[in-house]
Amino acid sequence: MADAAGLLILLAVAAASLVALLTIALVRGMRHPHRRTVAYAVARNLPCDPEERGLMYEAWTLRRSGRGGGDVTLAVWEVQGRGGADAAPLTAVFLHGWGQSCLDTLRTIEPWPDLVARMVLYDLRGHGESGGPSRVGIGEEDDLAALLDELGPGPFVLVGRSLGGGIASWLASERECGALVLESTFTSVPDMGASIYPAFPVRLLARIHYDTRSRLPG
Repeated sequence: MADAAGLLILLAVAAASLVALLTIALVRGMRHPHRRTVAYAVARNLPCDPEERGLMYEAWTLRRSGRGGGDVTLAVWEVQGRGGADAAPLTAVFLHGWGQSCLDTLRTIEPWPDLVARMVLYDLRGHGESGGPSRVGIGEEDDLAALLDELGPGPFVLVGRSLGGGIASWLASERECGALVLESTFTSVPDMGASIYPAFPVRLLARIHYDTRSRLPG
């Protein structure tokens, strides 16, 4: 009986250790995604910047405070629309998904250049050319707010994909914007984690929820 009890305790400790290790690996992987930079685009024969899509732009950086001290620099592309007088006097701000970058946004930017006067693309923390690591969206609505402040008066249209949609929706619930456009955006972090790792008890272990659905009207 004692041997059986000892074996059960040993198995329980081993299972707990495995869960802890998997959790650490998962969190690290999410905070340090593979970066999609110019080398990524060149290797796949993709446009490396808006100019290669026939769009005029200016590249600049936005400096933000980093956790634990120091600064994080966010890479920004400010792109001029081509609609001329027919374009709406709006600025569309694009937020890419986790593991992506401005390069991915650039691939699917049509038909926005013909619709708005200005487009702004930026790499989230820990992605593309921006400093990191990623915060997986937590607190990154503050980065977006700082970017809008830097851009000056709107109105702004926030266009978010996946993780970027979560960030955009959180800011839109706190700050007035012209419109909010979401693409493939998760309802919450536990929902997203459970869909990606169905065999892992994400809902039980998740300490970060980032509930996008609760931030939407209706």
